[in-house]
Order: sequence, then structure tokens, then C-alpha cells
Amino acid sequence: DKHGDLPLHYRVYPGDEADARLSFSPTPGMIAFFEDLYGVNFPWVKYDQIVIPGIGGGAESTSATVISEWTVKSATELKDETPDALIAHELAHQWWGDMVGYKDWEHIWLSESFATHAEYLYAVHDLGADEAALTLYRHKAGYLREARTKFIRPIVTNKWNRPNEMFDRHTYEKGGVVLNMFRELVGEEVFGYILREFLETNAYSNATTSDFLDTVQQVTGDDYRWFFDQWLLKPGHPVLDVSHSWDSKQKVLSVTIKQTQDRKLGTPVYRLPIKLGITTKAGETIDSFWLNKEQQTFTFEVSEEPLMVHFDAGDNLLKEWTFDKSTRELLYQLSHDKAMGRMWAVGELQERMADPAVQSALMQVSRNDAFWAVRERAIQAIGTMRNDAISQALETRAREDVDNHVRAAALEALGAYDDRKFAVFFLNRYQAEDSFLAKAGAVTALGRYKDPALKSFFEEAIVASPPRGPLNTAARAALASLASP
Repeated sequence: DKHGDLPLHYRVYPGDEADARLSFSPTPGMIAFFEDLYGVNFPWVKYDQIVIPGIGGGAESTSATVISEWTVKSATELKDETPDALIAHELAHQWWGDMVGYKDWEHIWLSESFATHAEYLYAVHDLGADEAALTLYRHKAGYLREARTKFIRPIVTNKWNRPNEMFDRHTYEKGGVVLNMFRELVGEEVFGYILREFLETNAYSNATTSDFLDTVQQVTGDDYRWFFDQWLLKPGHPVLDVSHSWDSKQKVLSVTIKQTQDRKLGTPVYRLPIKLGITTKAGETIDSFWLNKEQQTFTFEVSEEPLMVHFDAGDNLLKEWTFDKSTRELLYQLSHDKAMGRMWAVGELQERMADPAVQSALMQVSRNDAFWAVRERAIQAIGTMRNDAISQALETRAREDVDNHVRAAALEALGAYDDRKFAVFFLNRYQAEDSFLAKAGAVTALGRYKDPALKSFFEEAIVASPPRGPLNTAARAALASLASP
């Protein structure tokens, strides 16, 4: 392949050429995007991507990346999942990690955090706002899961036993989200100037975090060390308890925010730029203010009672948070907010499924929401209830939804009923589907029966599906369940 005069090679197993051309086809466009984003041309005379066994991701070198053999997917597999994020991540390393390296493992974020952020920026460019917001949401969730269940540490630290310990969710996902918060803080244009200046100043050498901070100060003329001190040099993240109230007489909205994070291990009280979206019948206004204490209350003059208050409008902050809202406000948010706000509202309303109005609203969202991930989340929510109306809705979504993820979720939710009357439906959906992901949903549902008569069916599904794909995984799990009590 080529990007202008730059030769590109995709080195793959014999017989995989057609699939490889499909799978790697975004590469020239990605190079053009990153050259424009960073203001620096691709730094080498060629770029190779070489598939190898035994790894799940990739490993970059100057002008060449070894990458998992599972990157090469058939046209059918690409309907369910593309390798674009991995390809973009490894490609971004040609600038971040290769053109500019880092002097010690403690500065590895200069490579991996920037490459992870590149995944998000390419999603904005290629897929649009909703898909990019979902990418950012997943990056946050990946870090928060590690922070809650394993450990917290500063992103920049020299406390490790083996270098591989630094390849964690702090270096990748947290660092990528921190970069995006900084981009939001200084603005897209200034952020672009910072990237270009840092790359050009440190080209073909090894840099440190201090070098990056020096570049930030040179470009902006401001000292942002407070930002990087709290996010890079200290562990943890803000945990926020948000509440709001409306004074109808004074026409004032009050918003109280408490920072409740455990500070024993050095997590600070954060200085955070907050954007608050206030929606009334007249439309939405965005108010900006700074949070810098353990507890603060902010007041806003509003001519009428808000229909919706969106804390962290734009959903950019890395945070754990609670925001107790009335059912009425959540139902409004469910149909009027942006995609991630709607998805959050689904999660909040799931706890109130006993309310018929909530059930009805979530069933409607599962049918009609414009973004597949919101429909999927709504299906998972209504699937926790057991009645004929919901089971019929799940059957319909499993047959008719245009998105493979949603059809798969509907099949799995219906399978959780563990009712034999749906067995024929699951078998029919398996045969009718052209998506491995949706087929996997049918197999997962059938696996709940633990029926020995399905053994050969599961074995055939394993043979018929690509290794490590969702169908193969589901069929192996179903087959294993036959041996369990």
C-alpha cells in the first residue's frame, strides 16, 4: 500500500492477503490524520505492520510494528469489530515513543498515554462524537476498574520491580484521559501547538516529563504544573458527590459538590474546571466554574425550574461520582441528553424498574435511541425484569435491530430467562444471523440450558467460527457448561 510516496507493507500469513488488505486499509488515512494533528510528517522512510502469533496487541519499533495475528479479520468479522483502535495506537507510536523516546521507564506515559489518546482522537475524526465519547468512556472505565480492584499509583513514578509493571491501566487509559482533559483545558489549537513543538524540539532523542512541561509553559506562557502535579505525580482520582436543589421563590439553582476520595495514600483535593449544563424550556446554557475545595456550593440564577442539570457537560473529567436525581429529571435526560448522558440515565433508572413509567421509557429507548450503545444498555436494563411485554420486546430487538451488538444483547437478555420455550427462537436466530457477535448471543442463550443434546451444535459452532472471536468463545463456554453441575 502507499501514503503518497511512503511505502506501506502489511506482512501476513499466506492466504490472508485479501482480509489483510481490508483490515489494514485505514492505515494511509490514519497517517494523513496524524501528520495533520501533530504538525509533523511521518518520521521514517517506510512503515511495516507485521502479524505475529502469541500477542494480543502490538509492539512498535522505528518504521515497523509487530501486531497480533488477530488484527487480520474477514469482512464478516469486521461487521462486529474493527482493529482500527489498535492500528491507530501503534501507528501513533511512530511519533510518540519512536521519534521521541523517553529516558527512563517512569516517563513511559510520553509514549503509551499519547498513543492511547490518539485512539480517541482518531475515533472523533473517523467515527463521530458518539462513538468517540464511548471510546473515552471505556478508557475511563478501564482505569477506574483497576483503581477500585487492584491499586492506585502516580502515572509518573520510579517505584516498580520490573519494567512490565508499568504497562497498566494507569499508563494507558488514565494517561490518555488526562491528556484529553488537558486538551479541553487549553483548547484544541493550543494543544496542537504543544504537540508539534515538543516533537520538533525533542526529535530523535529521549525526553522526560519535565521536558514536556517546559514545552507546555513555553507555548502557553502559563504554568500548568498544578494540573500535571495532581494528575501525573499523585495517585488516585476525584470521587464526587453531587446534589442540586431549586428555589422556586428566589429562582436560584444550587449545586453542591463534595470531594470524598480517600486521601490516605496521597490523593489530593483536586482543582477541577467544571462545566454545568442547565436545560430549561428555553434551551441549554453552560456555566463554567472551578472546584478546588472538599465541599463547595454554587448558585445560578435561572428563570424557571431546570428540566435537566448535567454536571461535567461534555463528560470529560476522570471521576467516580454520584448525582441523585428525581425520576422525572432522569426520564427527561433519557430522551434529550447526549449519548453518554442518556446511557448514564439508563443505569440510574435501572434501579427504579418497579415504576411502570420507567419500564415503558426504557423499552422505548431500546427500540428508538439513535445510538446503538444506549439501546444495548437499555436492553440490559429491561432484561432484568420478567414479563411478557419485555420478552416480546427482546425478541423483536433480537430480530430487527440494525446493530449486531444490540441483537446480541437482546439474545443474551432473553437467554437469562432460562425458559425452554425460547430454544427454537435461539436456534433460528443463529441460522439467520450474518454476525458472529449476534450468533454468539444465541449460543450463550442456548448454553444456559446445559442440554447434552446441543453438544454437537456447540462443537460445530467452534469449528465454524474464527479462533478468539466472540462466537468461538461463547461456544467453548457453552460446551464447558455441559460438564459442570
